[in-house]
Amino acid sequence: MNQFPHLFEPIRIGKQTVKNRIFMPPLSTNLADKGYVTDALIEHYSNRAKGGVGLIVTEVTTVEPTYTYLPGDMSIYDDSYIPGWKKLVDAVHQYDTKILSQLFHPAYMAFPPQLIAPSNVGPYYAKAAPRAATVEELHVIVRQFGEAAHRFQQAGGDVVEIQGAHAHGLLGGFLTPLYNKRTDEYGGDINGRLRLTLEVIEEVRKMCGEDFIIDVTHSFRNIPISVTMISNYLEVSTKKQLKHLFYGNYIDKQGLQELSLYYPH
Repeated sequence: MNQFPHLFEPIRIGKQTVKNRIFMPPLSTNLADKGYVTDALIEHYSNRAKGGVGLIVTEVTTVEPTYTYLPGDMSIYDDSYIPGWKKLVDAVHQYDTKILSQLFHPAYMAFPPQLIAPSNVGPYYAKAAPRAATVEELHVIVRQFGEAAHRFQQAGGDVVEIQGAHAHGLLGGFLTPLYNKRTDEYGGDINGRLRLTLEVIEEVRKMCGEDFIIDVTHSFRNIPISVTMISNYLEVSTKKQLKHLFYGNYIDKQGLQELSLYYPH
């Protein structure tokens, strides 16, 4: 382990201390029952915590009742989900492991009668032609993200991740000019395309308080890459107090694919 001398050392994130630098990334299990935490899910995550991981990122967790990503997805869109999440959080915490819920709106990849998206265009793998979400719908979705984060906090959760990576998610779709053709305040330049994500961050902050940790993922896979684009994106993120690069998920021959920004306050 001489190559990684700090791997098992604690790391401070905001006012939280994670016992080591080993983080478990989100992996879909399809083990939830109509969105509810099951004994199988608790066993799955608690076994990873028992194995010594410092922080666990759960699989995607939907924040509203209409749009389902996978049949066995986890959810937290109303208070009835809190007891199950508390059991899961407590099972992980007994091994001094932190747990982070990945909050997500599936947009193009959902299973409703008609998909919503930034505009009426989408990736080639979209199941059907989407319709553009209205501004009123976006305001509701922002509130739903905030309420979902607060429920996870009530269950004892340590961190939430706002899943803005991948264009098949609603927030990721708004980020890329390939699919966001809007001409209102949620489209146009990088400031407009980031607006929805930033509103979600502010709503989570309002609901959960100043000390609660917010992690935000964004992907460059579906964005025309240029040095100027990345510079502009990071400039806007810095101005909005997305202050720290939490972790780079991976870099391949195509360049930076995904990053996660940590928003302490």
